[in-house]
Amino acid sequence: MTVSPLSNDDGAARRAEAWVRKHLAEDFDMGELCRGIGVSPRTLARRLSAAVGIGPLAFVQRLRVETAVHLLQTSPLSLQEICRGSGSRPEQRKRLKMGRI
Repeated sequence: MTVSPLSNDDGAARRAEAWVRKHLAEDFDMGELCRGIGVSPRTLARRLSAAVGIGPLAFVQRLRVETAVHLLQTSPLSLQEICRGSGSRPEQRKRLKMGRI
């Protein structure tokens, strides 16, 4: 499995995806994401919904989980290292460990 782009031709969605992938391991909020790509929170929500059918929080979660799963399948990193590198939270770590994601 390769980590494929989620966004389509929408510029804001592509910028959001690139920004999130670059900052996955960090604990950021939506305000930082919006400032980083130069759009308002409402614009980001509308553009992501139109481009990929999900809101900003689900978009970030999906990228984090997708990255963690990719690393689990392709890297020798420990589960703890993968979770730390993908920004996964403690509850996600448990699910990844149990194979539920």
